[in-house]
Amino acid sequence: MNDSDLITWIMDHKQLIKSTQKPNREEAEIIFKIANIVDATQTHKMTSCSRCYENAKRAIMKNNPTLFT
Repeated sequence: MNDSDLITWIMDHKQLIKSTQKPNREEAEIIFKIANIVDATQTHKMTSCSRCYENAKRAIMKNNPTLFT
């Protein structure tokens, strides 16, 4: 995924990232993949753990604050 694809996907799924809604398998895979790209401080592993999912979403929002204002 290049940067424009990442931004487009985030903008199209902004409500999913900001909410507590559970993603489907494909959305979860992409969220973890994006979190790993934007956050080099840790590895976000694809799990069904809600804490891991929230950390991945938080990493996306923290590293792209202009998309969530």
